Order: sequence, then C-alpha cells, then structure tokens
Amino acid sequence: MNKVLLVGRLVRDPELQETTSGIKYTRFTIAVDNPFSKDQSADYVPCIAWRNRSNFVSNYLNKGDLISLEGRFSSSNYQNNEGKTIYVYEVTTENIQGLESLEIKANRQKVELKNQPNISIDKNEIQNESSNPKIEEKEKEEKEEELNNDVPWELDL
Repeated sequence: MNKVLLVGRLVRDPELQETTSGIKYTRFTIAVDNPFSKDQSADYVPCIAWRNRSNFVSNYLNKGDLISLEGRFSSSNYQNNEGKTIYVYEVTTENIQGLESLEIKANRQKVELKNQPNISIDKNEIQNESSNPKIEEKEKEEKEEELNNDVPWELDL
C-alpha cells in the first residue's frame, strides 16, 4: 500500500502551471515538523497537485497556510541534457484541505506584516516603475530565476 498523510505549512505561494498538452498542475513544498529532531527542524516535502486539485491549491492556499494532505509517494527519472539520470521523488496529492479558519489566517498575516520593516514609498516612483517595460522584464526574469533555483525537483512530462 502506498499512502502518505502529512500536516504542514506551505513554504511559498503555489503557482498554477500547465503541461504542453494542457493539463494543469501545481508544485509546492510543505514543511512538516520533525518530532525526532533535537533542534526542532522540519522536513521539506515536495508535492504536486493535478487538475482540479491544482486549481484549489493555487487559488485558495498561500505561503504559511497549515494544510493536511493525503496522497501517494511517487518517483520518476529522466535523462538531463548531459545524459545524467535525474531521479525525482514527490508526493502526488489525492486529497488536500486547509486547516485554518479565515480569521486565524488574517491574524497570522497581520503579525507577519507587523514584523516587516517599515518602508516609505514615493507614489511617483511606483508610477514611473510600473510604466517601465525594462524594469518589468527584469523583475519577471528575477522571479523566474528564483523559482527555478528554489525548486528541488524536476518533472518529466
């Protein structure tokens, strides 16, 4: 039997993606507390949700949300450009749900905002930056690079 049950928090905001054949999926990582760790560390578990589940994850769950997940462990491998075999391990979700009420989520977000440093913003800067395509393109490239470097697994579709 291949059954995985996890409770943990999303490490970052999930993003909906699509295969070349049009099937929607969302990759995400959850941090699961490790009760046997002496330094109270967590295990970071890569997960994937397909089709309707991917819509739910990307539309209703955010970084830091506490979730329960039921799924199965899956593995695959592929050859990269250098001919090296890459092995991929992840949990494919079969059932997922948020465990926090909207009130709890709102309170947690308020606490996170209070802990961020104060930043003064000039409205003219925002207007100028938002209309500058070079800045928008650079920000897009930086975000894509961050996502590519941040994902510890690959998927061969």
